[in-house]
Amino acid sequence: MEFMMKDRAGIAIPGPSLLDFQISVNSTLKEIGYLLPARSLGYSFGSVLGGFVPQKMDKQPIIISCMTLSAIFLGFMPWNRTLIGLIATAVLKGLFLGIFEVLYLFFGIGAFIAPLITAPYLLPISEKKGNKTLINNYTPEDVKIHYPYAYVAIYAIIFGLLFKKKK
Repeated sequence: MEFMMKDRAGIAIPGPSLLDFQISVNSTLKEIGYLLPARSLGYSFGSVLGGFVPQKMDKQPIIISCMTLSAIFLGFMPWNRTLIGLIATAVLKGLFLGIFEVLYLFFGIGAFIAPLITAPYLLPISEKKGNKTLINNYTPEDVKIHYPYAYVAIYAIIFGLLFKKKK
């Protein structure tokens, strides 16, 4: 259950925080829109690489390493201040997650709860005052999405290190 939550939350958390990433790296909506396909590209490459792991090889060290590295890159994502750095981090996160998922296939509730974890830290898009809608002008210092990313990454690292092979 713990792995399922981390896995799906780690995949779903960038979606609701995309606009905050846009502010954080000072990019346009079109530019930040490359983040999710870039992560998927890394995931695809990781899935192909994971298929080359020999069947008789002990997969536990690879699973633990990939899950831990995926969690570390997830934790680094909100700390990037450049679009290229953010996209590179997302590609690497996707790569290790792709390898991991090929070796340990499952689905969970993490995709459902990721928006719930992220929502309290997202910046409001606009505020209503009377009959007027005010658009807020935020700076990168206003962005607080590093907190939910840290929660999910720390959770994943802890359970990744505690992962034990059942006999």
